[in-house]
Amino acid sequence: MCGFVGFTDRDGGGDASRATAGRMLAAVAHRGTDGSGWCHHRGVTLAHCALTFVDPERARQPFLSASGRTAVVFNGEIYNHAELRRELRASGACPRTGSDTEVLVELYERHGMGMLERLRGMYAFALHDARTGATVLARDPMGKKPLYWTRTAQGVAFASELAALLRHPDAPRTPDPRAVADYLVLQAFPAPGSAVAGVHKVRPGCYVRHERGTVTEVEHWRPVLRGGAARTPVRAAEARFTALFRSAVERRVRSTGRPLGVLLSGGLDSSAVAAVAQEVSPQGPVPTFSASFADADFDESAHALLVARHLGTEHHVVRIGGRELAEVVESEYGRADEPLADPSLLPTRIVCRAARRRVRGALTGDGADELLLGYRFFQAERAMEALLRVMPAHRVEALVGAAVRRLPQRRRCRTWWSRA
Repeated sequence: MCGFVGFTDRDGGGDASRATAGRMLAAVAHRGTDGSGWCHHRGVTLAHCALTFVDPERARQPFLSASGRTAVVFNGEIYNHAELRRELRASGACPRTGSDTEVLVELYERHGMGMLERLRGMYAFALHDARTGATVLARDPMGKKPLYWTRTAQGVAFASELAALLRHPDAPRTPDPRAVADYLVLQAFPAPGSAVAGVHKVRPGCYVRHERGTVTEVEHWRPVLRGGAARTPVRAAEARFTALFRSAVERRVRSTGRPLGVLLSGGLDSSAVAAVAQEVSPQGPVPTFSASFADADFDESAHALLVARHLGTEHHVVRIGGRELAEVVESEYGRADEPLADPSLLPTRIVCRAARRRVRGALTGDGADELLLGYRFFQAERAMEALLRVMPAHRVEALVGAAVRRLPQRRRCRTWWSRA
């Protein structure tokens, strides 16, 4: 995890600009402890704090291309950077580092924003092209890395976190009532909106380009949904999914050259990730980490331990009680850019702190339930759809409402049905 900030700056990067960059960067300093840097690149000020996995000594950011034309600040990781570097060498480039950051600027100078089609990774980056004067803000297809931006008197300002952006003197600070309404319904602030009116998120799979006072948004990726009569046989689909899943985990394990751990809950998703990581890891047993809750009704640590023993991982159990949760609420919720409806942030943060003492990064099973319809409220939605096919909506609403009200308050299914 890294953090970066930047803004259009016609003042030549003087003391005032440096002070603004410093204030903004301080708000994301927790995102990177491996050093920081800043530069003024022909009309744009960029600053970065690093948590570096790939070639840390030579990949200091902001990073300039060999020609000096392009500067970039980058958060994330490009998993296929080695293949892309070989492609660059074949085209006549002479890469100076082994970093994935350098790959970004050199690919841009050869392919423009067509470079995004070649990237396999998680990323948010800001790139400035001194030749055209364009500033480009890009985000990966899944939106795994955050990126906020707003218009300013001189152009645009941007940052990895909302708190950092609000330290720019031109940033708006008025809450957006429509976004708040979205949050109350969706439990999130969907892109491109944010909790603050006039502050935007770069949407997943998109980039925003600012050039000569004009801002344009371009979608560079969208999922391909194949429906209709032509369906893949189940066994063929399983084989294809297995190959893609294995390839995805293996890329992540091998791309950094540094040991990675796995946050292991014992569920299907994280267990599958741990199984592949253990199989392909070049450094021996993979460190796995799970949470165990004191005096809790719901504790998956026993399942995680069974999986860890079966796989032969180096397993660590992190005990979490009320005191630990209270401490993380006090220390972490103040850093949240926007209200967060998912309380799993708290134990996840505690487990990550413990994992950080042993590894630089960790894989998780997060996101698979959304992809594979694993949450039980998806099952509730399917049941609702079936009911709606055979009776009017008002009768379904009355029937389900009466049934839900009869469920015990603590039963999770009451929440699942209510959401559906």
